[in-house]
Amino acid sequence: MVRGVARHMKVSILIPTYQESRYIGRCLESLVANDYDFAGSDSEILVIDGHSTDGTRDIVTELVREHPFIRLIDNPDTVQVVGLNVGLRIAAGDIIVRCDAHSEYPHNYISELVKWHEKGLAANIGGCWITMPGDDGLRAQAIASVMRHPLGVGFTYRTVQKGRERFVDTVPFGSWRRETLEKFGHFDEEFTRAQDLEHNVRLRQQGQKILMLPWLRIRYFARETFDKAASMFYQYGYWKNKVNKKYGTLCSLRQLIPPLFVLGFFSLLIATIVSFVISSPFASAIASFLAFYSGVYLTAVSISSLFIIARHKDPCRRSFRFFTLLVCAFVATHFSYGIGYLHGFIEIVLFNRKQLDSRLKDNTR
Repeated sequence: MVRGVARHMKVSILIPTYQESRYIGRCLESLVANDYDFAGSDSEILVIDGHSTDGTRDIVTELVREHPFIRLIDNPDTVQVVGLNVGLRIAAGDIIVRCDAHSEYPHNYISELVKWHEKGLAANIGGCWITMPGDDGLRAQAIASVMRHPLGVGFTYRTVQKGRERFVDTVPFGSWRRETLEKFGHFDEEFTRAQDLEHNVRLRQQGQKILMLPWLRIRYFARETFDKAASMFYQYGYWKNKVNKKYGTLCSLRQLIPPLFVLGFFSLLIATIVSFVISSPFASAIASFLAFYSGVYLTAVSISSLFIIARHKDPCRRSFRFFTLLVCAFVATHFSYGIGYLHGFIEIVLFNRKQLDSRLKDNTR
């Protein structure tokens, strides 16, 4: 039961899924264990699944038998934004909460969101992330460590985990009053990635606010391999441009740091190669500047990696191997995001491309 808070408020939780058998069980169990009275408030958890074949639907079906307020809904597409809009059309709650299957939620997650929506301070309210490794391997732990570090992802809901409530540009997943979504619209299905960012920019341009509750900590399970993490950050970078193009503005200045760094690196690398090929008298100077540029970056990454290692007592995570994995994770994160951003800038902003690569549409999880 919610302790003295909004027992009458009906909540609809939307969870779009596709091939989430590794995570959906503990995600739903963490929500069921919340202190909110789902049955008494006539609330619901809608799992909108894109016809998964990995056992996701079997896990959800079993939990539906135990908890009738959970419903399994069919998503006609595998893309999560389509599933979200399917859920929004069905949802009957006064408060709509988007959740992600890759996460576990604190016991007071729903009641806190409802309580803060009653204050009427913001259109969208959410918590922050505690990024967890996707498995027990050192590689997954390195990726999660980088995704928790400001040098890896900046000062965002991924790294801020203390302090008072604050207004921000975006929060993980989000929650809204029904009338907010009715007034400002559902998610734009052109955005198979970054639909939450697009929606938040839309709200802010209409004078609405987004509130983060740093103490409301969501355990988010990161990708467990470098290729999956790199693909995810590549798409993050790519899709930022579509949001920027739609609204004619930058979502934030920090999004420019990785692409500008990557652009500088490759510009110097190409200049160095060309200068040596044509025997330019400036070849050595350009090569020296490239070495200095790369050295400053690797020094910053190495120092950050050492600080991460210093916080651990586990011998496996105080090893040279873990240090190497951390450096690789930083490089993969920065370069994949930066290259994705530059690719998106060329295709979306410069050439106004409408139809995006099928890989960018299909690989959204």
